Amino acid sequence: MVLDVAIHGSAVPGYVTLLMVVVALGGIQLITLGIIGEYVGRIYHEVKRRPAFVVQETDEFPSQRPHPAHHEKITPSGNLSKTSRQFATFVAIGFVNTAVYLSIFAALHQWIPYLVAHALGYAVSVGCSFLLNSYLTCRTHPTWRAFLRFPLSSVFNLVASGALLYLAVSQFGMDKNVAALVAGVVVTPVSFLIARWAINSGRRPGGTKVTAGAVRRPVPETQQDDPTLG
Repeated sequence: MVLDVAIHGSAVPGYVTLLMVVVALGGIQLITLGIIGEYVGRIYHEVKRRPAFVVQETDEFPSQRPHPAHHEKITPSGNLSKTSRQFATFVAIGFVNTAVYLSIFAALHQWIPYLVAHALGYAVSVGCSFLLNSYLTCRTHPTWRAFLRFPLSSVFNLVASGALLYLAVSQFGMDKNVAALVAGVVVTPVSFLIARWAINSGRRPGGTKVTAGAVRRPVPETQQDDPTLG
């Protein structure tokens, strides 16, 4: 419906806008339920009273050191599988953000200037893309440093795909739709690498992550000089 309104205009004024508002409110309610679900899940994890961590080895019992074969090994095939999963998630998020961009543009271009509607839709889609790729693709918490670097991926996507589309149509005489598809296939992997670099490089350097439920207890003065404590 949104695409039909954007291309052919609205046959029944206000219907698509009302539908988009209802869908948007439903999405907000689902997001809120997801946040509540996160809280309930963490409460359930806490009430089980499991230890915050498990000691893998100690100096007192060296014979209990696990065999090297028990350690998890990161193989090239594992890295390739992880990268493939991240790329598939990145592509799926790209389709979602394109739908968000077109929806915002179709809803706003009738009341505000054409370019302003494009800019707002693009800005919102970039923000949604950053958050979704941070949480789903790279599975990390977003930071401001990563947010400032992330638009490089979108800028590269626009410039590179536009240049490839122009060359394919003007120099090789390809059909516009076929050229756009080829340009998207060629540019998307590089855009994915730039986006992943922006998100991962935006993490705070150093710093330790404290597991929820861990409690730091001070060492008694009578034990501070004990060499067996390490």
